[in-house]
Amino acid sequence: MRLVVVFYGMLNAMECVINSRINFFIISIILISCTTYRYSEIEISPMHVNLGGIKIGSENNIYLTIHNSSSRDLNIMEIQSSCDCTIPGIRKLTIPENSIYKLKIIYSPTSLGEQVQTITIKSNTDPPFNDFFIFSEVIN
Repeated sequence: MRLVVVFYGMLNAMECVINSRINFFIISIILISCTTYRYSEIEISPMHVNLGGIKIGSENNIYLTIHNSSSRDLNIMEIQSSCDCTIPGIRKLTIPENSIYKLKIIYSPTSLGEQVQTITIKSNTDPPFNDFFIFSEVIN
């Protein structure tokens, strides 16, 4: 009788170990799937542009390529610029999976000298903020 009780106790212990390993495996898969597919991927090209010497008040068109290289929609929630002299052609946008969008930016400098302007794109990526830089030397 004692041998049967010990054997039964060993089976219960083994069953608990197997169940906890299966539960750990299932939880691990759930966590991995949540973190792996949580964010979209963005590729911005170019990351900066140097316009060199440009005249104050001139209108300069700049085109960025935004590539959604993920298998989810890329949601651009906001496009901000560091000054009123830089105007993105659009403020919000959804780019489907594995697609490309050409963003037009109009840069019309209002002050003289060396300038660095920043375009910040907020999206469902990690990190959520991606910057594009415009360098110029503004002259009369």
